[in-house]
Amino acid sequence: MTSQDPLEENIAMGKRIAQRREEGGMTQKQLADRAGISVTFLSEVENGKRNISMGKLCRLLTNWTPRRIISPRHPFGADPESLTSSP
Repeated sequence: MTSQDPLEENIAMGKRIAQRREEGGMTQKQLADRAGISVTFLSEVENGKRNISMGKLCRLLTNWTPRRIISPRHPFGADPESLTSSP
């Protein structure tokens, strides 16, 4: 497994969040409101300018149901079932 620097990870995570939000037909305001964060913060995260804490990421995920889990280590997403099923 290759290691990315933190800035690259922020950018990858932000792009993934924006992509999934757009695929779900949500605006930044809709997702930010549902997750209890500001639109400015969400925009900065999506643009790789801010870190997102695990707590805030969990709030995003629990207030918006993407088909795949967002992870910089899984740039194309991972099916939740594949994370829990045995090989």
